[in-house]
Amino acid sequence: MKKIIVVGLGNPGEEYDGTPHNAGFEVVDALLENLQKTKVEFREAQSKKITLYDGKTKDRRVVLAKPLTFMNKSGSAIRELNEKHKLNAKNFILVHDDADLPMGSIRLSYNSGSAGHRGVEDIIRALKTKEFYRFRVGIMPTTKRPDKRPKTIMQKLVTKKLSGAGKKKFDSSVTLCAQLIQDAVVEGVIDAGRKNYVI
Repeated sequence: MKKIIVVGLGNPGEEYDGTPHNAGFEVVDALLENLQKTKVEFREAQSKKITLYDGKTKDRRVVLAKPLTFMNKSGSAIRELNEKHKLNAKNFILVHDDADLPMGSIRLSYNSGSAGHRGVEDIIRALKTKEFYRFRVGIMPTTKRPDKRPKTIMQKLVTKKLSGAGKKKFDSSVTLCAQLIQDAVVEGVIDAGRKNYVI
């Protein structure tokens, strides 16, 4: 039976709920809810480093995961997951926020570098490969990428709770990303020919 593993990145703790940095968590939660509506039953398991939701569709096993480590230390959680499920380019999808993309956009990438995302960087280091699919959820409020992004500005951007129009656009991105991954899981393929999606 083919196995698909979807990992969403975020930070543990209620203070990070509803923040752009938790885009990966939000997508996994939405995907879990979507699949449960199609009668897929999941069994939840948790270690100190990761929460897993293990289920089966008609012809494939689906494992959804949320690391319980902080974002920049995601590698240790993924290393644990890899020991159990043997992650590879054909079965592993990573979902995370991306401050290089405008809010309302989603980009699919494969075998690409971290582009400065420390959580992704830590995972690439842990797996010793970047050969896997990533759905990158845009969180930059403006369509113009700033030339300089001081650390203090970035911390505020990724950890400030969203509201109003920004939250609405972010939620729409999460919904679309969850649907794209659900299609990939159900159909067993990712449309690698299309890389950009905009709300």
